[in-house]
Amino acid sequence: MESDKLIESEKWLLLARMLPLVANLFYNMARKTVGLVGLWDCVAFDEVAGINFKDKDVIALLLWKNLY
Repeated sequence: MESDKLIESEKWLLLARMLPLVANLFYNMARKTVGLVGLWDCVAFDEVAGINFKDKDVIALLLWKNLY
């Protein structure tokens, strides 16, 4: 969805609909820690979200490579 084509009330409605889906991004209640939005300047979603890596260092490497 192109945000430039939406009016302000439509933008707020879409954001409100996403809130139940992204709660852990703001605060992780299981770990009682700040979520990704509070830790990073940019949070992006892509097609590798459902992939499980055996080596957790791969995730950090992918994140670091994509940031620079």
